[in-house]
Amino acid sequence: MASQLMVENIAKEIKEYFQGNPNAGDTVDGIANWWVTKQSLNDAKDLVQQALEFLVAKGELHKRVYGERVIYVREALH
Repeated sequence: MASQLMVENIAKEIKEYFQGNPNAGDTVDGIANWWVTKQSLNDAKDLVQQALEFLVAKGELHKRVYGERVIYVREALH
């Protein structure tokens, strides 16, 4: 399990990305791939998952389920 500080730092980067790209939405894999490219970390998917769940819990992102795919978005869909 990653440290809470590490999760919060990744969550901050993800939040900033979504603020700059308000219509963005992606899966954990897609976000982790972007983050791995940016950070070159092997365990990025687990860290990104924790960071996304942290942002969902804070109400900063929303989780949408489409079949077996989970997409994270900034705005709640109505």
